[in-house]
Amino acid sequence: AAEARKEAGEEEEALSRSTRDFARLFARHVPLAEGVVAELLLRLQTNLFTIDERSVGIYSAACLLEHSCAPNASVCVRRAGGGAALEVVARRPIEAGEAISFSYLDEAWLAAAAVRQRRERLEREL
Repeated sequence: AAEARKEAGEEEEALSRSTRDFARLFARHVPLAEGVVAELLLRLQTNLFTIDERSVGIYSAACLLEHSCAPNASVCVRRAGGGAALEVVARRPIEAGEAISFSYLDEAWLAAAAVRQRRERLEREL
């Protein structure tokens, strides 16, 4: 289980690096600064949800949710009819007026990481 968490964390970090590398190359061909392109791509990446091995979706409702390392909800994509729907499920009772939150980070990696590691990764990637 620990090895699987380590691999999941390494995959996410590699994806973040590849996004920054792509932004650097893309910025050479558009009239935007590399940092702007990287920020836009990382924000988009944060709001993309895997539907299947070849598809991702972006859902406007997900943009209303907050990040937490101790989230009160989980988010997943469910196939529905001919498409896919974002499903938000409470992990515990949520008080009226309380923000709904989920983790932007992989749940397995999140469970194994120290607070300092999580903070550094969020600052670096988001």
